[in-house]
Amino acid sequence: MTTPSTAFNNTILQRVYGEFSEMPGLHLTCQQAQRLWRLDEQTCSDVLEFLVKTKFLHRGRHGRYARLTEGPSARAQLAV
Repeated sequence: MTTPSTAFNNTILQRVYGEFSEMPGLHLTCQQAQRLWRLDEQTCSDVLEFLVKTKFLHRGRHGRYARLTEGPSARAQLAV
């Protein structure tokens, strides 16, 4: 099982996960996500990449992160 790095905590992870869960059409670059959630670049990148590794998000064209429509949910992984 993948675990989040120490660069971010479960509260931040839940917030990002929740936003993508509530807005399935959400597509954000890392810079846009940084501004939205007021995160530093490294923390934002770590959170987004963790959610990619858990197959909740994917990084698409132009570096935009979006929710996967198929595959396992990250919900179980967030109990870390």
